[in-house]
Amino acid sequence: VAMAFPLTVFEQAGKGRGCASTRDLSAGEVVLRCAPIAVALDDKELSRRCSRCTGVLADPVEATICPSCKIAHFCARCAEEDGTAEDHEGECWALTVLRGGKGGKGQEFRDRLLAQTAGSTAAGQPESSTAMTRLAVRLLAVRTRHLRKLEPLPLVDPTADDPEAPPVAHDVWPDVEELDPQSSLNLDEVLARLPEDIAQDILGGSNMVALLAPTMSRCHRNEVLRLVLRIRLNSMALLPEERVREATGSAESFSWQDLGTGLYPSGAMFNHSCEPNCLWYMDRGVLVVETTAPVKEGAELSIAYLPVARSCDADARGRRQRLFREFGFQCLCPRCERELPNQVAVSASVPVDASDAEVEVVEDDRPRRA
Repeated sequence: VAMAFPLTVFEQAGKGRGCASTRDLSAGEVVLRCAPIAVALDDKELSRRCSRCTGVLADPVEATICPSCKIAHFCARCAEEDGTAEDHEGECWALTVLRGGKGGKGQEFRDRLLAQTAGSTAAGQPESSTAMTRLAVRLLAVRTRHLRKLEPLPLVDPTADDPEAPPVAHDVWPDVEELDPQSSLNLDEVLARLPEDIAQDILGGSNMVALLAPTMSRCHRNEVLRLVLRIRLNSMALLPEERVREATGSAESFSWQDLGTGLYPSGAMFNHSCEPNCLWYMDRGVLVVETTAPVKEGAELSIAYLPVARSCDADARGRRQRLFREFGFQCLCPRCERELPNQVAVSASVPVDASDAEVEVVEDDRPRRA
């Protein structure tokens, strides 16, 4: 990545890894383009976007529909690409079970699945998005190909055949394995450092993924749990470029529907800041990170894991609480330190609307993204 883009990855004690610029950068410079290891569309987007490249279907009526699950749609280009059918195989069964109609071939399995994973929010609410579960199933298939020493399937990269197109980083499975949250801890210790309801949801979700995975992708449940933790702490929402640009630097409150979720190991190297110097969005499945202000050589490059410009995130204490719940870390960025001097982020038991009591700052030892 560093050879093609103006950034380098560093490691700092007590903070983990991050990205820094290798030269002076102007506002609006792209510092990373990265293809996903895997993506999964939000359920509401499955009929209007290609399940492989995530691009909007020019004519959904003429799109190629998976003949098995009858849910996933593919654009003309992806339908003809080698590897598309194999890439969809695991997700196909997951869609059949999770989103298939009543009485279909997945009905019996779905009833059994929901009974066995009642502790998971996603499992207990069939109307909720299944994107995270489907992403995990897809990633298990990538892992299986790696372990069997098979050639990786081509990653989503709409510009792969264009010699004039800007470079795109292509991560591989070993990059995913580098995303372990606090690898010195065992899985029980990592879960214990998360809010109880989040930990229970992760456990239920990992059980669901283990049951949904195709036979060839099945592995020990601890490996599935480790993968679900990686996804929970490192996956990135598929954000629409137009809405991200509208919201950047605006004092107004913006909201949008995420298009889905994906895993981008190189993108997970960026640390969060509540006053970031970069924005990020998706271009047909490819992650694009771009500076929003001039950045000096050697300075850290940061993004916002949450849309911190929203009015509901104006309160620093609320932002810290949301970041802890969603990503499991205490935000100590300059903005939070400035707005909350001598205070600490929430503990696992404090709700989002916690009181304003001041407490002593303690060193952050929560699980982190990378």
